[in-house]
Parts: sequence; structure tokens; C-alpha cells
Amino acid sequence: MSSRAFSFADQARCGGFVAWLAAAGLIGWVMAHGARGAVGPSDSAANAPYSGGSWATGSNGGSGFAPWDLVPLGYSTGIEYSPTVVYQATSSANAYGTTANPNINTNGNSWTIVADYATSGTAADPVAYRPLTAPLAVGSTFNVSFTNGYILPQGAEGFQLQSYNSTTGIAEPLFQFSVFGATSTSYESDYLMTTFDGNGNMENSVDTGISADTTLNSAAASGVNVAFTLQSATSALVTMTPLGDPAAAYSTTMYFASAGNFPINQLMLFNDNLESNATQYAYFNSIGVQQVPEPSTLLLLGTAAMGGLVLMRRRTVALPLKR
Repeated sequence: MSSRAFSFADQARCGGFVAWLAAAGLIGWVMAHGARGAVGPSDSAANAPYSGGSWATGSNGGSGFAPWDLVPLGYSTGIEYSPTVVYQATSSANAYGTTANPNINTNGNSWTIVADYATSGTAADPVAYRPLTAPLAVGSTFNVSFTNGYILPQGAEGFQLQSYNSTTGIAEPLFQFSVFGATSTSYESDYLMTTFDGNGNMENSVDTGISADTTLNSAAASGVNVAFTLQSATSALVTMTPLGDPAAAYSTTMYFASAGNFPINQLMLFNDNLESNATQYAYFNSIGVQQVPEPSTLLLLGTAAMGGLVLMRRRTVALPLKR
């Protein structure tokens, strides 16, 4: 067995390794805490305010959102439409009364909107608004899960991302994800993505080519997850993933009015003009925002990395070189 003295070179190598470990540890800490800082608004039907089917104006589960505002709207004169129900129920019953699995439920429930005009013969269009406490930032992703039921020809279901102006009290749609009703010769339409110019005018519309037919064996029976990533002030990458067939996910870039002039700051869920039937409800769940890391986090991460490299360089080259 041989032994030798601990040389300057050994110290340099050891010091460099320790510096590398320190830098790596600091980077890991920054990344972990940066990830925590990047957690944005989130809510689901499993949260406490909705227990027992209680979903009403003022409900405020999760974090990062303002309270819900549930508004039943009638198209007849005055407000003479049949009682419109907006409540919490299971989304697994959407496939013609059968049980769909997987589904968008959390703890067995989803937010459910019913537009009931069967008894009075007048139309109803209940909507649910959920404001964000801060506008969607470029680089952030808004997520929502959605399941449609069977839809009559005059009906539509879906959601909008809107720009609400608190001064005028007007909310302009910027993006809409929707399904339109069945006809005598077809089931529900394909899932559609539509953008607007900030003045209520449609800017462009994309047919995903994926049918929203909710028969039990269809991909739509389980629902879809929609991810809206704001890429710039005027564009977003939108990805729709069917829970029943994730391999069929569809992505496209959509263009709309400048989010600089029309900040995206509100979600609207809608169920337009349908009858009261358990297969014709609109189900929603799991809303949230994945935020971009704060600039200070990225700066600290870069500083940690550079600092580690400088320490390693100083430890390894500042010592005398000896054979």
C-alpha cells in the first residue's frame, strides 16, 4: 500500500468540487423556490366552498381568483324563463347517462351548468364568470377541463377567456373554446377554437377535427383538458387533450386582439339554450394558471451558476502549477 501527501493539486480539485456542489445546491434551491413562486391561481370542484353541491355567486375556492359570479340570462322578454340551475354534479354521467372513465371530476364532482327551458319554452343562457386577480402574463398558461353533454341543434357549450373593463363594465371575448349542437344527420360539432378582435367580432376560427360526440366509446365522453399559453400580446398556443385518447391531442397557434389593449383577466363558462336533461349539462373543472418564473428568480439562478463557475475557476487556476 502506498501513500502520498495531500498536494496543492488535490486541494484545488477538492476545492473545485466543493464549489461545484455549493453552486449546484444553490441552483437547486433557487429552482425549487422559483417553481413555488411560479404556482399561479388554481381551483377545482373538490375544494371546500363547493362541498355538498354549493356553487353560487360569491363562492371562492382555491387561490388567485376573485369570487365566482353566476348569472342566469334569459332571451325572452323580461326574465320570464324557467328556473335555471347552476350547481355542482358529476361529469361522469354525461355519456348518455352512462359512466365515463376517466373523467374530469375531482373528488367525484365538477362544476355543472344547466340551461333549463323545457317547462316554460323560453330560452336560458346561464354563465359563470371567474375574474383573475391579475391579467394573464405572456409565457403563462391557463388550464381548464371541460366535458359537454349531448347538445340540441340550437345549443352551444364551452368557455371564453375575456378582457373585462371595470370602467365600462363590458367584457370582450378574446378566445372561445366551444361545441355546437347536433343535427338530424350528425352528432355534436367538432371542438372549435375561435378568437376575437376585442370588439366582439370573430377574428379566426379553427376546427380541431376532433368530434365532441359524447357516446360512451368516444374520446369526448371523458372530457378534454385545454391549455392556453399566451406566447405574445397577440398570439397563443392552444392545446386540447382528450382524456379518453391523449395521443389525439391537438395544438395550434391562435391570433387575436392585442392583450396589451385587452388584457386577459376573466374566465366565462357557458351553457347556451339547452333543455333540462342529464345528458345535456356542461361540466367544468380544474382551472388554473401556470405562471412564468419571476425575473428575480431567473437572475438569481444565473448569478448562482456564474458564481459557482467563478469559484471553481479561482480554486483550480489560482494555485501554483507543479509537476
